[in-house]
Amino acid sequence: MADHPSDEPKWLMPSTVEVEPPGAMRFLVQPRWASGNYVLDGGLRRRDMPTFTELEVELPFAEGSMIGVINLVPQNAGSSVMVATCFDSFFQPLRYLLYGPGDEFRQRRLWERLPTIRPLFMAANYNGLTLKREDIALIREADPSDGTKKSLLVSVDHGRSFGSELDEAIMSRCARVLDIGLQLFDEALVPLDFDSIYQGIEMAEMLAVAGSAAKWLFKHAGDIGDALDVIDLIDQLTD
Repeated sequence: MADHPSDEPKWLMPSTVEVEPPGAMRFLVQPRWASGNYVLDGGLRRRDMPTFTELEVELPFAEGSMIGVINLVPQNAGSSVMVATCFDSFFQPLRYLLYGPGDEFRQRRLWERLPTIRPLFMAANYNGLTLKREDIALIREADPSDGTKKSLLVSVDHGRSFGSELDEAIMSRCARVLDIGLQLFDEALVPLDFDSIYQGIEMAEMLAVAGSAAKWLFKHAGDIGDALDVIDLIDQLTD
């Protein structure tokens, strides 16, 4: 299939924002479609890699569109599927504040306040720590393509073998993971500057490890416009 269809959307991000090439797991949002071959499956662009399947879906906002990236990874010798979206090293600065060496009083205050400031992060992080991957869990795991450790938001379907058809059930799980992923990113824009404990530290460190698309979103979050209902979007694709 052609790399550049004639009906290109109006893109939210400018052409200066780089598209990560397919191959390894990519950050959950990209500025435009990736170049290269794909097939259409249930209205999504599908690429079957050696170790996982990548899906691209258009995310239309009021001011323009972005691309959401979802990955399907075989688990348990292919007898189940992990739906995952990738944050690269985006949450590592916060994880370091929680688990790394430092002032015990400040760490305790952070643990006390985070459920209020970052409730989605804390819930997904707890599920990851307690291996509750059937729901929504935030984990640190190796990218199956190259072994690089990345932060992944995942949901595992144990009732499905890898490579099976993209039916309504798996699409719904994809929608939920992508939806929570976008909410997690939005939640990360809320600063941790309570009591001047972490005055700007986390935000600066997140920007330092963020890719091109994430950096643009950090700076232009107010330009996105209305919220996106990802579940409704993927429901429309599968009608």
